[in-house]
Amino acid sequence: MTTATLDVWREESLKTLEKTADPANIVETWRRMPFQHWGLDRFSAENAAGPKVTLEGGAGAEVLTLEEAVAAKESFVLPTLKTGLVSSDFLKFESVSIAAWSGGAFVHVPKGKKIEEPIRISFEHDGSKTFQLPRVVVFLEEGAEATIVEEHLGDASASLAFTRIELAQNASLRYFYTQELPKDAVHFSHQHVALGKDARLDHNSIIMGAQHHKSELEVLLNGRGAQSDLRGVLFGSEDQFFDPHTHQLHRASNTMSDMHFRVALRDKARSIYTGLIRIEKDAVDCEAYQQNKNLLLSDGARADSTPVLEILPDRVACKHGSTAGPVDKNQLFYLAARGIPPAEAAEMLVMGFFEPILERLPFEDMRERLRAVVAAGAQI
Repeated sequence: MTTATLDVWREESLKTLEKTADPANIVETWRRMPFQHWGLDRFSAENAAGPKVTLEGGAGAEVLTLEEAVAAKESFVLPTLKTGLVSSDFLKFESVSIAAWSGGAFVHVPKGKKIEEPIRISFEHDGSKTFQLPRVVVFLEEGAEATIVEEHLGDASASLAFTRIELAQNASLRYFYTQELPKDAVHFSHQHVALGKDARLDHNSIIMGAQHHKSELEVLLNGRGAQSDLRGVLFGSEDQFFDPHTHQLHRASNTMSDMHFRVALRDKARSIYTGLIRIEKDAVDCEAYQQNKNLLLSDGARADSTPVLEILPDRVACKHGSTAGPVDKNQLFYLAARGIPPAEAAEMLVMGFFEPILERLPFEDMRERLRAVVAAGAQI
């Protein structure tokens, strides 16, 4: 794709932005967290930029900046750089991103290639521009395997992150997404993953930063035998507000999806989790599960959970559940009876709540940094 073509696409995205109205706050997507938090009325190409991106690891794979990929991999990148790939509720965000992104990351794993070394994509938001616009594009060809970490840290005002992942037949991907932005930032993340026949996804979300965080994780099981395993943890304090959504969309038969999302909140932090399992009419013999657990560490914290099932065929096995409540007093009593002080006991229980996800991270510095955040806020 030539630079001239890219410029045309950017101009078209700006036109889409101008003619698209803000979504109403009465629509379900924006009913609890108003769209106006992101301040798109202040947007211009001059006050937007991509955060600094650092790419590490992945010997045997193509790991490029998105600009490099635009020049070298037109057939892969071109379909991801157009508007209309998201619902109307997020069209303005998508238009802004396509119009003014820079930096970004591109990962391509060739057919049958198994990448042993984890690939690390670090977005260092520097706050130099009002809007930070990171983008990630990932393609795994047939039989390919890889582990990828996408981390967001540093400073930011408003951040709009888009990730597009495609797994071909029998490909396998472990993906980690972490968000550790400062508590005066607003962050939106839209991740779209498409799985082919017998493809496997192990996706882990770790969300701890930003004043307002909204995320959409869409997993499309398009090929027969595809499997997805989604894991997420969220820790909030002070008056942070989180609105994470997950979507498990079964479009083919004999597909399986599993989702576990854990939330811990203190002070006046709030989380609104919504999860959707949808199984299309012709997708029979599918299995899907969804679970959301919420741990409330103070009286002012609040967690809402809305698991949703849309099951069109009969031959399926699906279930969901959610819980919310304080740290178990019986567990605290058990630890106290063994001489463990209350503060230390609370920290142990909260850390145990998160550890099944944190221990999966492939980089020790990330594990320790995130554990420190949880430990600092685990007191009750």
